[in-house]
Amino acid sequence: SLRAEGVVDEAFANEWLDSFLLARIGTEMLTLHYTLLVKGKGDHASCRGIVDSRCDPGDICRQAVKNVGKDPRYSSIPVTVESHVCGKSEKGPQFAFLPQYLRLLVEELLKNSSWATVRRMEAEARSACSSSRAPPRESAREERPPPGRAPTPPPITIFVGSDDRQVIIEISDKGGGIPLAKADCIFSYSGGGVRPATNHSVEDVANQRLGFSWSDPLSGLGIKQRLGMGLPLTRLYTEYFGGKLELMSIPGVGVDTFISLRRIDGAE
Repeated sequence: SLRAEGVVDEAFANEWLDSFLLARIGTEMLTLHYTLLVKGKGDHASCRGIVDSRCDPGDICRQAVKNVGKDPRYSSIPVTVESHVCGKSEKGPQFAFLPQYLRLLVEELLKNSSWATVRRMEAEARSACSSSRAPPRESAREERPPPGRAPTPPPITIFVGSDDRQVIIEISDKGGGIPLAKADCIFSYSGGGVRPATNHSVEDVANQRLGFSWSDPLSGLGIKQRLGMGLPLTRLYTEYFGGKLELMSIPGVGVDTFISLRRIDGAE
């Protein structure tokens, strides 16, 4: 409301939320780490608190794919995970990291890609339905799927690459991309949010993916879920871990999202 009244601007609001949420992230992680250490709990023998010294990013990505695929909206989307290690690397893909938080990061970005893919399929289906009223050309008739068979969603591919210094995860989709006009607001906390679609063009689909599904960390404070916490909060977590979150979008095609993380056990 303060922003709507012009008391604070967008840059100030984003900076304040970054500072507030960073403090909350740090407190949350330290508390959880201490609790697990005291209880002596861990998913594997290599776990100490929330840290796994043998965290496998490929396995984490496959777990994220399985979790997101449980949502019936995304179950039909084919997702593949490819793991690669630099030929000169003396280490495998495993590295010391926080697996539960890495899984959350991947799941959030994968939900964005899956949602954009589904919405683009719906937009194209409506477009095809409206165009079918006109007599189809012979070539167009050949390209259509058989009656009663839904078109296959374009696949989402997750690439995991590593060397002795870093681990990079790329999530590549064909969900229509983000319009260049919206590039400046994709990391704004008010740049998106879950809302019903009112239009069905590919550009509308891309506009609505800007800040999608991460659980609102302000919900416990009684604040309505009006902020687009997806990409901004994902980037904030990534930077808290000393990494980077970058997006490369081709409007009308799709988005490649990169999570870059440095090994804390890497060669100096």
